[in-house]
Formats: sequence, C-alpha cells, structure tokens
Amino acid sequence: MASRRVAVSIVSVWNNEAVRLDCLDRSIEDQRAQAPDLEYLPVDNRGQRHTTAGAALNEGVRDATRDVVVFVQQDIYLHSLVALEEAAAVLMDDPGLGLVGAVGIGADGRIRGRIRDRLVLIGETDDEPMPVDSLDEVLFLARRSDLLEDPLSEDPVLAWHAYAVEWGQRRRGEGRAVVAIDIPMSHNSLSTNLARLDEAHAAVARMHPDLLPLQTTCGVIGATGRTQALRASGFLADHRWRLRWAKASLAARTAHRAAGGGSTVVLGDLRRDIDRIAEHAGDAPIRVHNVVAGDRPFPESPEGTRLRRASYDVVFTSGPLESGPVVDVAGSACIWTNVDVDQLAKLRVHVGSAPHVVGYHDDIGYWVLVGDAARHADEIWTEPQSRPARLLV
Repeated sequence: MASRRVAVSIVSVWNNEAVRLDCLDRSIEDQRAQAPDLEYLPVDNRGQRHTTAGAALNEGVRDATRDVVVFVQQDIYLHSLVALEEAAAVLMDDPGLGLVGAVGIGADGRIRGRIRDRLVLIGETDDEPMPVDSLDEVLFLARRSDLLEDPLSEDPVLAWHAYAVEWGQRRRGEGRAVVAIDIPMSHNSLSTNLARLDEAHAAVARMHPDLLPLQTTCGVIGATGRTQALRASGFLADHRWRLRWAKASLAARTAHRAAGGGSTVVLGDLRRDIDRIAEHAGDAPIRVHNVVAGDRPFPESPEGTRLRRASYDVVFTSGPLESGPVVDVAGSACIWTNVDVDQLAKLRVHVGSAPHVVGYHDDIGYWVLVGDAARHADEIWTEPQSRPARLLV
C-alpha cells in the first residue's frame, strides 16, 4: 500500500463526554505531532439534537475543509494517525474505490481488517485493500465531494444502524469498490445497541435488492429482507446453542490437554465476561496481551495502551507470546488472548503455579486468565453452557 498521506477531517457524533475524552480525543492528542494537518470536528448530540446519525454526520461533512472525511465513533482509540492518512491517500488515488473502512465483512463471511474489539484482536490483516460486502460503522472514510453530492441517509429507520452499510451499497451500485484497509484502532465499547437493527437491515434490502444477499457485521441480509443473525433466537437457538456448546467442548478438551490437564477450562466470550472478571481483579489495572506474530505487529503506546472501562482500567500490549506481562503482582489479573493450541502449552511454562483459567469461544478462540481472579471461576462463569461437557473434558 502506498505511503503517501492525505490530511483528513475526523467527524464524530458524541453523547458521552467522558468516553470521548478518554478514547478518541486522547488518541488524537497523543499523536497530533504525527498529523499536524488533521482536522477534528466532534458533533455534540447530547439531548438528541440530531435524531439520526446521518443528520449529525452530514453536518460534520458540511463543516469539514479536508478532501477526505473520516467518521469515527466516540469510543474508538486510534493507534496510528499515519495509517489513517495513508488510507485516505489510497482512496483519493484510486477512482475505482467508493468507500474505505477499518473493518468489514467479505462475501465469504470472513472479517477483513484487523481491529481490537473490546479485548481481543479480530479480522484478517493485509498490506492491500480488502474488498468487502459492507463496512462496520466504527470507522469509515469517504471523499467529501461524494458526501456533499450524495449525503448519508437521514431516514429514521437508519437512525443509528446500517447507515455506512447503505451508503456503501450506493457506491457498489455505481461499480465502485467498498474495501477494508488496516487502520489500527481499539473499540472500547461498553454496551451493545441492537434496537431496530432488523428494521434497518430490511430498509437496506428494499433500497438495494440487486445486491442481496449482503454480508454485514451483524448478520446476513437475505433476499427477503430478513437478517440471518450471527446468533439465532427462539426455538432454533435452543438447539443451536447446544450444538455450539458440544463443538466448543471438543475445543475445550484440546485446550485441557495442551495446558497440562490441571487447568480450569470454561466456555465464554471474554468480551462479555470481562466486567465480572474485574469484580475479582483487585484495584490494579487488568493487563491484556494480544498475541500476534512478529511480522504483523499491532501498534501500542510505549508503556501499553491504557483504556478506562466502567469502573476499572485495562492496559493493553501486543506481540509474540513471550513478550506478555510477567505474572508477579499479587491481586492483579493478566489475560492472554488470540492464543492457539501450541501457545497454550508454552503458556503453561510461563504461568507456572499461578492460578489460571483457560477459556474458549468460537468467535475469538482461546484465551487465558492468570491471577487471583482465576480463583473465582465458579462465581464468574455460572451458566451451565459456560462449562464444557464432562464426558469431553
């Protein structure tokens, strides 16, 4: 990918000043010297002055003065403004590109673009732009001229969902590509809002029937306009969770053997479990190490990236397994994520006799919690489906 850079206008709609200041604002100020021509335009939406994201973001577009506008959510920590401006240059240099973002879903259902989703790294990384069906709204960028000529939808049904998905389909309908480009960022989401998501997806289906089925980060929009959710609900969900549980139990058996047979093994999505872990982690920050290959580093602050989550802090590092935190602070919690089976065996040596829990979830793979919080596994993972099938482990 070209190293040329183009200055951008960052537009962010916000309603929580504390979150915005700790995440997006701080990341911009920490790197301001690297991107002196960057323009930052936060749009205050406290009191719901704008009833849709499109209306608020379009206001930012009109105020912007740079050729490329980047839409970023308030709970994003940007790890590289240089990468952001390089992505803008790729967009400006290729008239065949209509929309660029940090993370999206390809036609095959795979996540393209690597980001940190709360605690774990997700998505595939590549040196070149990766074609996708759609992009997630967490971060996307477009030419200001395109946005002025054809603004984001302000339709109430797309108020806070799928507005980037829909705008991207307009570009695909013109024959221009929608792509994900590696723009390192942490999404420090504290909650998930799925209200009226199905209505938004149905609206996208009505607007762009020729582009269905359509992969999104929240499910597949089918030809009927219905969304095939990533996780089913109702009667089918009652049976599908059992199938997922059985498959996950097999993965847990593999983990149990790799970790030496003496480890507590649970089935859980660390991104949802972290708040309960924090209740037993003491006052020190929770340390999270994302395991990545040395040739694909994820940029961090020199002392680790520190983010505030509700009532506790998390300090993130990333790199090879061996570069993770030393387990030497009483009462602290250390977590390794993005771990494979071979690395579980190596971690066993690193962890030694410290209390620990090995976890697995089919969306994020293996992870390991080390420290006093691991002694409280029975209090943290209380649901029956969080325990592997006894006959398999």
